Amino acid sequence: MSFRKPSRLTLPSGVVIRESDSRDASDIASLFSREYGGDATTLEPLIEQELKRASMGLIQRKVYVAERGDQIIGYGRSGRLDRQAIKGSRGLDPGWYLLGLVVHSKERRCGIGHALTAFRLKKMRKLSPIVYYFAAHDNAATIALHESFGFQLVETDFHHPNPIFKDGEGLLFRKTGG
Repeated sequence: MSFRKPSRLTLPSGVVIRESDSRDASDIASLFSREYGGDATTLEPLIEQELKRASMGLIQRKVYVAERGDQIIGYGRSGRLDRQAIKGSRGLDPGWYLLGLVVHSKERRCGIGHALTAFRLKKMRKLSPIVYYFAAHDNAATIALHESFGFQLVETDFHHPNPIFKDGEGLLFRKTGG
């Protein structure tokens, strides 16, 4: 799958990207549940807790949402994974990571995922010259998107003990520099 990188950051009409807060937990949980399954009522308190812990500085994490009007149509997470967070993993180093990107299925291929990724990278550029992200082997769309930003594959034997991927295995990518 090829991904054509827009020549400049443009969003569909009426779409705004902003930093999320705990009031967005329900909408984020509903979007994730709608796109990937799972129970939104189970996910909501976990998301709310992550957002609250991040706002208090207990974890180095940010969530940005894309919204049209009052509806969240996408979100992207980023944060620092320390040695404790990667305990039990294989092929994973401590550092700053893009931690997930979800766009409503009806809003895909419109530049929202690209804009959320560009926004997160811009914010992270101030924190580290190296940014990582991981993806499932079969997620061609996200791999192409991130390659358009200069991410390069660095690890094919990557494993994280949490159920991030169906088979527990994934690919690790790194971007160096601005």
